[in-house]
Amino acid sequence: MHLIERMIEQYQNFGDYGLHKLIHRQTGDFIGHAGLVAQVIDDTFEIELGYWIKRAYWGQGYGFEAAQALAAYADEEIWLHRYISAIQVGNEASKRIALKNGMQLEKIIEMDGKMVEIYVKLNSFEEDETEAL
Repeated sequence: MHLIERMIEQYQNFGDYGLHKLIHRQTGDFIGHAGLVAQVIDDTFEIELGYWIKRAYWGQGYGFEAAQALAAYADEEIWLHRYISAIQVGNEASKRIALKNGMQLEKIIEMDGKMVEIYVKLNSFEEDETEAL
């Protein structure tokens, strides 16, 4: 299934989950996309914190800014107990972002013919705080 078809399916089946455009504040240029995306990993339903930044904008903090905002939303607004980031082996910048956001390496798997590190964030909430997802 192509990316566009997957994203349409996300919006139809999972409401707010899916990728959203990232727009440069000063220029209005499209610089990438990011979001919380429903995935099936090793036969388990997961929510992935994912992003993609255009190469021209690498190393400028946009990936971290997007991931940090999504992590805050997952932790403080929708109270996710667990979410993941799937990072291709060798992508050291995204690995650093995951670690800065409190994620830990859980396992390495093959996805779509590529080796991928699965980083996970686990949250525990007091029962009276919310009914977490």
